[in-house]
Amino acid sequence: MVEKMMEEDRPSAAAEGLEVDAATVKGVAELLEKVSAATLKRVLEELMAMERAQRVAANAAETAFICAAVVTACVKVGDWNALNANVVALSKRRAQLKQAVVKMVQAAMEQGLDFAPDMEAKVALIETLREVCSGKIYVELEEARLTRMIADIYEARGEVVKAADIMQDMQVETYGSMERREKTDFILEQVRLCLMKKDYVRAGIIVNKIMPRTLAHDDMFDLRLRYYALLAEIQAYNVDMLEICRCFLSRFESMSKQKQIADSKKNEDAAEADESSAMVTDKKGAEAKGNDTAVPTFDPALYNEAAQTQELRLVVIFLAFAEHGPMQSDLLHRVCGMRQVQDLNLLAEILKQFTTEEIVRWSTVEKLYKHEFEQAFGIFCSALINKDQVVTSKFKWEDVLRDRITEHNLRVLSKYYSRLRLDRMAELLDLSVDAAEQRLAAQVADKKALDAKIDRPKGTVTFKKQKVADASLNDWANSVSKVLELVENTCHLVNKEIVIKQAMGAAAEPSSSSDQQGRTESTSAMT
Repeated sequence: MVEKMMEEDRPSAAAEGLEVDAATVKGVAELLEKVSAATLKRVLEELMAMERAQRVAANAAETAFICAAVVTACVKVGDWNALNANVVALSKRRAQLKQAVVKMVQAAMEQGLDFAPDMEAKVALIETLREVCSGKIYVELEEARLTRMIADIYEARGEVVKAADIMQDMQVETYGSMERREKTDFILEQVRLCLMKKDYVRAGIIVNKIMPRTLAHDDMFDLRLRYYALLAEIQAYNVDMLEICRCFLSRFESMSKQKQIADSKKNEDAAEADESSAMVTDKKGAEAKGNDTAVPTFDPALYNEAAQTQELRLVVIFLAFAEHGPMQSDLLHRVCGMRQVQDLNLLAEILKQFTTEEIVRWSTVEKLYKHEFEQAFGIFCSALINKDQVVTSKFKWEDVLRDRITEHNLRVLSKYYSRLRLDRMAELLDLSVDAAEQRLAAQVADKKALDAKIDRPKGTVTFKKQKVADASLNDWANSVSKVLELVENTCHLVNKEIVIKQAMGAAAEPSSSSDQQGRTESTSAMT
C-alpha cells in the first residue's frame, strides 16, 4: 500500500512548470523502480552523481527533479535517517540552486510528513527541514508552515511555553509569499499561544500587527471573530472595559453582516432556481457558477441567532462597566438606539438609566439585574483562555458596576445641587459618609470628572467649577476693559451736558439785554 502511494508521489517532470529533459526523467524513473532497502545506498550514490552534474551545468529544472527523487527514494524505503542526512547534505552543497532546495523541501513535506512511521520520526524530519530553511528567504513560507506543525505537536504534548517560543521567532508579517488569510491565521495563533503562556504584554504587541481593515474582507469572517475574541481577553487583563465593549460590538456587527450575506445569497439562489429552464445555455451556467464562487462563504457553525444575541448582551454589560467619558457617552447613546437592544428587556433598561439624569439605586439594580449580569459575565469568563488570571486577580463585576452607578449618581448630584450636606449625599448614594467622601474625592482629584469642594467642619459639599489661573486673569482683564469703557462713556456724557448748558446760557444773554433796553426807553418817554 505504501509503495503504491509512493508511486503516486513520484516527482513529476512537469511539476511547477519545470521542464526536465527526457533522459533525466527516464534515468530517475529506472532508479526509483529498483530502489529497495538493499539497493538504497547505490541508488542514492547514482542520484547524487546525477545531481552534481546537473548542478554544475546550472540546470535548475533537472537538479530540482533529482533532489525530489532523492526524497522519494528514502521515503519509499522508509529510511528516515537517510532522508534527514541527504536533505541536509543536498542543501549544503556548493552553489546549490534555489529551485532545487525549494523543490526538495516541498517534496519532503508532502511525502515524508504524511508517511512518517511515528511521531519521533516526524518531529526529527520537521526539525531537519526547519534547519534547512533557516535563513533562506526563498523557503520562508515552508519554514513558517513547518514551525506551525512543530508548535502544534509541542502544544499537544503539553509544552505550551516551548510552542509559544518557537512561534514567536517567525515574523510572518514581512513574508510576501504568504497569503493574507494564512498570514493572519498564523499571527492569531501566535497571540493565542502567548495568552496560554500568560504573556499578555507580548500578546498585545503581536495582535497589533493585524490591521482591522485586513479583516474587513468577507472571506475573513471566522478570523475576524477569533481576532476580537483574543483582543477582548487582552483588554480584560488591562481592565479596559470600553475596549472590551468595542470588541464584542465588532463581533456582533460581523455576525449581522455575515447573516445579510447569507440571506442575500439564498435569495439569489432562489431567484435563479425560479428562472432556470431547460433552455439554459452552457455560457449562462458558467456565469452562474462564477457568481457563486464570488459570494463569500457562510459557515453556520460560526453563526446562530443565540450567538449574535449573546454578543449584544456582552456589549451592553461591558458598556455599563466602562468609565464615563466622551467616547463612552457617544457609544452608549449609539447602542441604546439599536433596534436589537430593545429586545434585551432588562439589559436595555439598565442602559436607559445611565442615559437619564436621575439617581440610580444600587439596591434596585442588584435586585432586578443581578441574574442577567451574572449569566452574561459567566459566559464571557468561560470563553477566556486564562480565566483565573483575568477575573480573579483583576476585577469582579459587582464592584465595577457599583462604582459606575456611584459615579453616575455623583454627576447627577453635581448637576442639580450647588451645595449639599455630606450625610444627605451619602444617603442618596447608598454609601456611608466616609465611603461617599472617598468616592467624591476620587472623582475630583484622580479622574478630574467633577469640580467640588468638601467642608468637613460644616459637613457640606460645594459643587462649583474651579477657575484656572489663566481664566481668572482673562476675566480680570475683561473687567478692567469694561470699567475703562464705562469711565469713557461717563466722561463723554458729562462733557455733553456741559456743552449743552453753555449753549443754553449763551442763547439766554442776548434776550435779557434787549428787555433791559426796552424798559429804559419806556421810562425816558414818560419823563
